[in-house]
Amino acid sequence: MSGGIKFGMDGTIWIGLRATAEGNPWLVLDAAGVPIGHVLLPANVVLLQASRQRIWGSEQDSDGLRSVVSYSVDYRANRSGPG
Repeated sequence: MSGGIKFGMDGTIWIGLRATAEGNPWLVLDAAGVPIGHVLLPANVVLLQASRQRIWGSEQDSDGLRSVVSYSVDYRANRSGPG
């Protein structure tokens, strides 16, 4: 699932873009609306909550079971996906 807007726990704004074959891309803005990076989540992960350093999501496995997952984000090391 892609799209939508999420407001991060630290004032960031997360804008979900159209899903691609690679996964679900999110554009991340600071509280002033200035782009600070983007993140590509796996196709089976739904973003639930986020901040500049951490993403919380719900991941569905091949049996349809959902689990809570957490990613640490380092924009300096990897601007295209979870760290």
